[in-house]
Amino acid sequence: MTKPSLAIRALSKWESAHPDYHRTLRGLLSVGAFVVAAKCVGMAKEIAVAARYGVSGIVDAYLLALTVSTWAPSVMISVGAAVLVPRLARLQSGARARAKFLAELNATAVILGTGLLMLTIFAAPWLVPWLSSGLSPASQAATLTMVLRMSPMALLVIGAGLLAIRLQASERHSYALAEAGPALGILLLVLLMPLGSGWRPLVWGTLLGAVLQIGWSGFTARRADGRLEGMSFGLSSPEWRGVYSALGVMTAGSLIASLVTPVDQMFAARLGDGAVAILGYANRLVALVTGLGAVTLARALLPVFSGAAVADQISRGYRQAKRWTWISFACGLVAIAVGWPSAPWIVGIVFERGSFDAGNTKQVVEVLRAFLFHLPFYFGGVVLVQWMLALGLFRRLLYVAMAAIVVKVVLNAALAGPFGIAGIGWSTGGAYAVSFLMQLALIRPGSR
Repeated sequence: MTKPSLAIRALSKWESAHPDYHRTLRGLLSVGAFVVAAKCVGMAKEIAVAARYGVSGIVDAYLLALTVSTWAPSVMISVGAAVLVPRLARLQSGARARAKFLAELNATAVILGTGLLMLTIFAAPWLVPWLSSGLSPASQAATLTMVLRMSPMALLVIGAGLLAIRLQASERHSYALAEAGPALGILLLVLLMPLGSGWRPLVWGTLLGAVLQIGWSGFTARRADGRLEGMSFGLSSPEWRGVYSALGVMTAGSLIASLVTPVDQMFAARLGDGAVAILGYANRLVALVTGLGAVTLARALLPVFSGAAVADQISRGYRQAKRWTWISFACGLVAIAVGWPSAPWIVGIVFERGSFDAGNTKQVVEVLRAFLFHLPFYFGGVVLVQWMLALGLFRRLLYVAMAAIVVKVVLNAALAGPFGIAGIGWSTGGAYAVSFLMQLALIRPGSR
């Protein structure tokens, strides 16, 4: 009797696997396809921006202004996704309880977004000089101007984020494509507006793109749920009780974790004009990889892990989490092996044109290579975080975030001097390695 072929054995193993593996893989493929499309738009935007502005004070100012105007709302959405996706996934679509909760969420989002918009306007005059202290006076003034112009992003980010949370909970992954909206807006205006427009294509393109993102996500959410549910001002839904219990800890953890970007930019700004831009270009290339991997993993795995936790199938979920962790870690190692030798070619092909010259390419390559070494820890950590979220281990995530930001600041201070901007990249690897090791220890069944 002949042995079955490798393909037949693989098919048999796949068919006998637990349905969660099928569901996870479908989610990974679906999310991945939409994220790749969105990242392609983002890459086209980066090419256009690099050709027009190069490594200039305008790019420094824009990146800092974008951080100031979107940092707080992005943190709120990160918290919302962690707390609300598992809860919405448990509520039956079309049920009255879900409709009531969504209406109250809509109203809460409008209030929160408006409040953050006003806070951005009032805080910008003292926050911008602190973040941009190493830049020229002209770049500092441009940063403040751009922050005030982009202050509506606070409300737009909250609105788009809430729609994305709803769609993620429903496993409608096409919303990932809508996240290309800001990049598309910038790309269009950079290409269409005249060269003397200064920072305006970046700022107005960002706002236009955010509006496009909300429009597409709202259309998709309405098709998924039948209606957007309007607004109900109040917190009477019983679902809020579960949200309150996790909100404080998750907000603290997300705030701490999100400090990485402004901390890095602050250290880079102290290295002089152009440093924030170089850091930004390197980060954009890394983000193409981390965004594709992390977004795909997080959005596909969290609903599946949440289902395992709700069904009290902890052992099975733990095994799945460990397996996906090491698969993801291995993918990060592959990314290093491919990215290190190809970094000069990638940076040259993507950015080296117009105002971006060969000297700028060399600077970005050095920083990009330093950033590569956090990828295995980052990808593995994304999976572990989803499992911890599904189990409601929010306080442990807070501890991990606190340890990571302390390591990040210490290593930035130690490495940015001797290694320049590349030192910021090396410090990122150290911070993520600490996070990964802590997460591995904290998800062990015996540690609960």
